[in-house]
Amino acid sequence: LRLSKCIRCPACVFWPNANQLMLLYHMKFACIRPYPVILALLFYCGCNHQHKPDPFEQLVMEKPLDKIWAHRVNSLENLHQRVSEFKGIEVDIFYEPNRDAFTVKHDLDSVGPDLEQFIDSVRSIKPVLFWFDYKNLNEDTENGVSKLTSIVNDRNLQTQVLVESYHANALQQFAGKVQASYWVGANPIPDSVAERDKLYESEYRKFKNLKVEFLSSSFEMFEFLTIYFPEYHLNFWMSGELNATRIELLRTMAS
Repeated sequence: LRLSKCIRCPACVFWPNANQLMLLYHMKFACIRPYPVILALLFYCGCNHQHKPDPFEQLVMEKPLDKIWAHRVNSLENLHQRVSEFKGIEVDIFYEPNRDAFTVKHDLDSVGPDLEQFIDSVRSIKPVLFWFDYKNLNEDTENGVSKLTSIVNDRNLQTQVLVESYHANALQQFAGKVQASYWVGANPIPDSVAERDKLYESEYRKFKNLKVEFLSSSFEMFEFLTIYFPEYHLNFWMSGELNATRIELLRTMAS
């Protein structure tokens, strides 16, 4: 990876000592191997002069393992096992205008628990951070934003929630309420710097002016986004079976 340390940012250490992390990660991954789907959530401070504020100042994530969260925790089944090993969880949600409520589910035609019941069940196990993938933010946006904000405020979770969506204009309605992350589509990344620059100019430069603190994408975009968007906090997800290559990549990303 073509990354470097930033002398102004002690947190920007992209080259960890593998020997120091090996035991720590071995213990952690031994715990999560039963779950084939994982998610890496990474917060990078920008390496320029315009640092964005720490969105989770009340829940500092100093340890690399705090940045690795459970992915698609959308059921109350085996909830304790899914929650207990992680600092945070990613949850897919749909707003249902007819009942002014949210349902936890990944697909429109699936079923799931009520979001408020889900949050309270999770918090009865342990305090965690929440990454809400808001699937239908473009539908009845004003009421949906208002309802989710109310759910968060009622539980004093303002500094413990991240809302993600690919509906950029609607997402910016969360400004001043909770942290927001714009979902960035993944593209094959060219090998040459010149071709990468062209890809950035044609597909990604427009994201520079979004009024959000975070960008999120698939882990394949890690190098590209860290190079071209140093001013944003960056989140990545990873789905599929863990193997030695992916574990090594997670070590690098989380550190």
